[in-house]
Amino acid sequence: VTTLPAPGVGLAPVLGMIAAAVPADGALFVVDPSSGAVLRRIEVPGWSSGEQQEAYLALLPSGELAATAPKTGEIWLVDPSGEEPARLLRGNLPGVTGIALLPDGHLMAALTWEHRLERIPLEE
Repeated sequence: VTTLPAPGVGLAPVLGMIAAAVPADGALFVVDPSSGAVLRRIEVPGWSSGEQQEAYLALLPSGELAATAPKTGEIWLVDPSGEEPARLLRGNLPGVTGIALLPDGHLMAALTWEHRLERIPLEE
């Protein structure tokens, strides 16, 4: 469909498009899956080091994306329209990788290095 500037490691549907996490480039890319056109590049502060890391995305009921940053131990909220800058949802999560939205409206996060799961409230 398209070529990204670095490894894409997480995908999520958003706004009828697909969001691709590309932490080694420091950004999330919103891509039209039909044409392959990159519609926008949105910087994620937890990925600013340019290091390759496993980063995962989850679409939230608000329409925002939650994006993990294991190297910094953070979860960022990202506006896929690109109108608002990314904001920190939660820090101090060593090795946070996989995330899933729970029916109660919280996120479940896998803290890989600690071998545990943690419930993360969504602050609005």
